[in-house]
Amino acid sequence: MGELKTLRKEIAAKANELNQADSINNSTEVNALRELAVRMDDAFEGMFVWMRQFNSSYEGMEKDEIEAYLQEQREKVKVVNSDIKNSIQEAKSKLNRSN
Repeated sequence: MGELKTLRKEIAAKANELNQADSINNSTEVNALRELAVRMDDAFEGMFVWMRQFNSSYEGMEKDEIEAYLQEQREKVKVVNSDIKNSIQEAKSKLNRSN
């Protein structure tokens, strides 16, 4: 999560730098970088949304209900994980970094 936030700051800084250098000629790239920053914020927030809705108390649930619930949560967290990893990878690509 720290890497995501660090890269997000760098993406925002790059967008601002390009905008200040030549807002007209760099407008497409600036907009793309700003959209990426929003997706990165959404990915970050997605983790907290998932954490807030996760229920670790299975009181009153049958074993099959618990298994179904946990499987559903597994799928949700896979999406969150994918969003975070994809955002990080795209940011690194935009910043011309490997890995």
